[in-house]
Amino acid sequence: MSKYKQEHIWSKADDRWIFIEKEEEVLIGLNYMQGDEYESFKAHFAKNDEKLTQFANRMMHFKGDESFVEFINKVIWLYFELSNEEEKLA
Repeated sequence: MSKYKQEHIWSKADDRWIFIEKEEEVLIGLNYMQGDEYESFKAHFAKNDEKLTQFANRMMHFKGDESFVEFINKVIWLYFELSNEEEKLA
């Protein structure tokens, strides 16, 4: 039987809700919403963002000694910055 886990994590330091979905300890879903409106997060962001999840999985080999959530927050900030740069170039 596979081990499935879904979490909604509030990151006060980064002012965001994070959606994390794992199966057998492998990240299979990731998303986030800036701000603390949990009902809005549950309704609109508590689901997989495929591009962000793929990006996070590619970044896993850069994870250091930080916690998984700390690492995911770094990945989200990097993804956000790269997305903004991509929009500027378009």
